[in-house]
Amino acid sequence: MWKWPLTRKPSAEAEAIRQLEDRQEEASAALGEQLTKLTRLQFKSSQELSAKLDKVSDQLAEQMKLQPTLTTLQEQLQQRQQQLYRLQSDMMRQVDDFDALQAQLKGEEGKVWQPLFKQWSTQLLEALAAAGVHEIPAEGQPFDSRWAESVGTVSREQLLEGGIGPDHIHAMKSYQIVEVIRRGFASDDGTLIRKAMVITLAKENNYDE
Repeated sequence: MWKWPLTRKPSAEAEAIRQLEDRQEEASAALGEQLTKLTRLQFKSSQELSAKLDKVSDQLAEQMKLQPTLTTLQEQLQQRQQQLYRLQSDMMRQVDDFDALQAQLKGEEGKVWQPLFKQWSTQLLEALAAAGVHEIPAEGQPFDSRWAESVGTVSREQLLEGGIGPDHIHAMKSYQIVEVIRRGFASDDGTLIRKAMVITLAKENNYDE
C-alpha cells in the first residue's frame, strides 16, 4: 500500500531565522543602493570641485600675467606724481621770485614792472589751484602756528610810520598777520604743503582790552 510523504510544518525557530535572513538581505540591498548614490554624489562633487579649482588656477595664472603690467603702471604713476610735485614746487618758487621782485621795485620802475609781475603771479596761482594746490589765506588773519611761521613782529608805531592809518591800526589785534613774506600752500584735502612765513603785530598792553 502506497504511503503519501508527510509534510512537516517548520518550527517557530526556523521561521524566525528565515525572517531574519530576509531582513538582512533587504538591509544589505538598501545599504548597497545608498552606497551607490553616495559614490555618484562624491564623484559629481569631486568633478565640480575640480572645475572650480581649475577656474581659480586659470584666474591666478591670468593675474600673474597681468602683474608685470600692473607693476609698470604703478611705477609710471609714481613717476608722474613725482614730476607733478617737482612742477608744483617750481611754480611755488616762481611765485616767491615774483613777490620778491615786486617788493624790491620802487618808484617809476616799480610802477612799470609790478603789474606785470603781479599778473604772472596770479597766473601761476591759478595753475596751482587747478592742480589742487591752494594758497593759505594769511594777511589780516589771526596768527595760527598750524599754517604759518612768524619770522618777525612790528609795533603799531612802526605801522603808523609806514603810512597805515591810525583807525585801521587801532582796529587790529595783537598777533594779527600784517605782512606775508612767503606764501603758504595746502592741498585740496587740507594737507599742509608748506607754512606761510609772516610778520605779526606785537602784543601791547594798552590794546586788546
